[in-house]
Amino acid sequence: MTRKSAEKKETDNAAVMADKLRYTQQLLTSLAKEDFPVLENSAQELRRVAHEQWQANSSPEYRTHLQTFWTTLDGIESGAQRKQIEEATLAYMQMTLTCIRCHKALRRPDTP
Repeated sequence: MTRKSAEKKETDNAAVMADKLRYTQQLLTSLAKEDFPVLENSAQELRRVAHEQWQANSSPEYRTHLQTFWTTLDGIESGAQRKQIEEATLAYMQMTLTCIRCHKALRRPDTP
């Protein structure tokens, strides 16, 4: 990989992570307000952005974390659709743990 392509990949990843953070913040706000339509939409948008990362990173460990992440988004969407704030909140907490575990793994020097 050339230096220029490595820099572009890093820039693209930073933009995707900024989008994920924005949607995650929207999830928290919508949970606090019990705004179920925004909650469901934010979970769907977060899933869409995460799908872009699936296509860009073929690391088995990363993909395992991402599949777990998607499962937590299923729980958030389900809670939003059923207007069950506790269900959605628990899934959000699980999502947060998944994010932290994934970022911890990605910070390891041996992770692609």
